[in-house]
Amino acid sequence: RSTVADYIVHKSPYIPKPTELPKDLSLFKYPTWTSDVIFEFEPTKNLFDETHIHNFSANLQKYKMSDKNEFLIEHYEWLDYRNNYTIDNNTFPNMSSFADRLLAKGVQLGGLLTSPQFLTNTHKHPEYDKYLLHNKHNFSLSYFDLTKPETAEFYKLLLSKVHNEYKINTFWLKSFTFWGAEFSDPLVSKYWSLFVTRYIETAFKASNATVVTEMAYKSQHLPVFTRMISYYTTSAKQMLKHLIPSVLSISLSGYSFIIPFPVGTFNDEFKSFNFNHLSEELYIRMVQATTFMPCMSFTRTPWNFTEKTVNLTKKYLNLHLEHSEVIIELAKKRIKDGTPIIRSMWYNYPDDTHAYTIGDQFMLGENILVAPVVEEKQLERNVYFPSGKWIDQHGKSFQGPLNVKIKSPLEELPYFKLFKG
Repeated sequence: RSTVADYIVHKSPYIPKPTELPKDLSLFKYPTWTSDVIFEFEPTKNLFDETHIHNFSANLQKYKMSDKNEFLIEHYEWLDYRNNYTIDNNTFPNMSSFADRLLAKGVQLGGLLTSPQFLTNTHKHPEYDKYLLHNKHNFSLSYFDLTKPETAEFYKLLLSKVHNEYKINTFWLKSFTFWGAEFSDPLVSKYWSLFVTRYIETAFKASNATVVTEMAYKSQHLPVFTRMISYYTTSAKQMLKHLIPSVLSISLSGYSFIIPFPVGTFNDEFKSFNFNHLSEELYIRMVQATTFMPCMSFTRTPWNFTEKTVNLTKKYLNLHLEHSEVIIELAKKRIKDGTPIIRSMWYNYPDDTHAYTIGDQFMLGENILVAPVVEEKQLERNVYFPSGKWIDQHGKSFQGPLNVKIKSPLEELPYFKLFKG
């Protein structure tokens, strides 16, 4: 068998395989909740403190969502970039002991890094000027020049301190923009995107913390998670409908460990923070659509809706956990031979011409076919089965190749396993 994708994934020097698995495999198993979940319909208040995070963790236990969870502090000012990356003591007066208390409840902390910035006044502290980027007039900018080895080492020390002293399990790298910089490396000065690669590499090497990044230029070789950005201006229908094509595109481009769009941000009403009008249907469909993807994350809690939403979310979190070892084995295979974890239908069936027309279902490895509902108010959908015998969750079998309409009530995610008999 030989296809263009086969060549690109297995043989092309332009898309390298990751060198190893990410440091923390629990993100493959358990959900991440971003700090947006504690808005509690009061977006103008500062709710990013120990009390509100503690109350949220209590709700995770109350509703028995998952044995383990990651809570992402997705707040721009939780770290003081003016004072050597120290924690804001007003928000977190004793971060280390607070992190220990959360861990006892099965919750580990992740922290957002807005950029490789450093806001120290270089007039008062000229010793730091050598680490910073400068413009063509030699004025220092508020970003580290990570193309300098000594700067990269200094930045590693800062992140290592945050990881060790404050017990931050995961660094989540936010996308950012800047301009007017002159890099010490002339190649990076010519191709600014290479700075992204240096940034991710430096963050990964800084400590034992796991790295998740929204930026991914030439980072396929790194054992980091790639986070898909959710655009608030995108409508609910668009976000759900674009999820599968987006994940397939990223996966086939060599980015292996994907965190898809988070459940809860993909809503028209979100733009005005009118949380009372979140769509329960679209929330549930997004939970289902990400169940068989490498990771699951949330920006809204299911208990903002009804008991039905809570129970269905738990059902699909458990289903994801049940298949997490399959995902991890596929991640190992990706490292070994470059085969993607998430695949298009045509990738597994290159001789099936109809498989090339399917963009709203995907394969987890070779044996699991997933066909989420991606249209609002849809209670059935067409599913294409390639060659082989496929078994659904109720034990019903389908002999491919076959195109058939499947009933898909809100409670159900259509998925099928290839019979190996």
